[in-house]
Amino acid sequence: MTFLRRQLRERDLRELLLTSELIEAERGREIGLVNRVVPVSELENAAQKIAASILQGAPGAISNSKRLMAELWPTPVKQDIERALRHHLEARESDEAKEGIAAFNEKRPPNWAG
Repeated sequence: MTFLRRQLRERDLRELLLTSELIEAERGREIGLVNRVVPVSELENAAQKIAASILQGAPGAISNSKRLMAELWPTPVKQDIERALRHHLEARESDEAKEGIAAFNEKRPPNWAG
């Protein structure tokens, strides 16, 4: 979620996280999750073309641009990851997590009403 929050509009992020639906590549492109979609047979060539384009830039300018982009976010990635880890650890200890794991292991639907 830490990285998705930086890529997606809030409503798209909520839809993906709350529905847990798998999406097709084209839908991922539409919502900004990926920049482009190419056939598997063209994937390596497309990636090399992008890398070659980036490598045409001056190394210092590329580095400075990356650093500026990182500094412009309201919170640093490290802080977001630490926050997400705290939430994850709390969630893993919850009764819901225990029920979800038990239901999965027992191959049954979870009983959220508990």
